[in-house]
Amino acid sequence: MHVFVRQYNKFLGSRMSDEAREFHLNANKSRTYESTYPIEDDAASIYTRSVLRKFQDELYKCGSYAVTPVVHGAQYMVSVAPSKVKDATKRKWRNVKIDDDGQFINCDCGMFDHVGMLCRHALKV
Repeated sequence: MHVFVRQYNKFLGSRMSDEAREFHLNANKSRTYESTYPIEDDAASIYTRSVLRKFQDELYKCGSYAVTPVVHGAQYMVSVAPSKVKDATKRKWRNVKIDDDGQFINCDCGMFDHVGMLCRHALKV
């Protein structure tokens, strides 16, 4: 049991050291931006460098998606653009809903609920 506690304490110390290093890098190192979108500036002020890279990837990939309005201003269907898919029957459609006059956005892929970051479908809308 004492070996487990010792190893656990080492793990916690290492984790805290990694978090402190990442916090320092986030505060002191300049970030590279992939686009000129204001949403990327907002994301950079919220996310760590590694999460920002994932967000930038989602932002880049949203460019290859097409949006079809279901209820204008409230519900949209999003899918990969037809020119990007060889077989149209294999296109996956995602349902994106906007609630409370644009205050909340919800995609059925569940990325925001699971990861805490907007998905490419919600970014496209």
